[in-house]
Amino acid sequence: MPELPEVETIVRELNQRVIGKKIRSLLINRDLVIKGDGGEFKKKLTGQSISAVKRMGKYLVFRLKEDLFLLAHLRMTGKFVFQTSMSDPKPHDRLIFFLSAARC
Repeated sequence: MPELPEVETIVRELNQRVIGKKIRSLLINRDLVIKGDGGEFKKKLTGQSISAVKRMGKYLVFRLKEDLFLLAHLRMTGKFVFQTSMSDPKPHDRLIFFLSAARC
């Protein structure tokens, strides 16, 4: 499980890479990572812009433009991977976000 300094490093990198970007769409590769209805989750997040990423303990909190928050935990070996093009999802890819290329 990542320790607090590693989580803080991930938050800092995410802030550099995702602030101001819009969630164009998303792919839920494992239903268990979403609490509640996956369709509703997609509907609420699609079109939202990311305004901040913070850390609360080992949780990552993504603040979205319309006063929504996305809460994430890295679990035992979790990570965020950035790609410029889509390849086939790997077995451990849980949730895939397609972000705008430019800041909104």
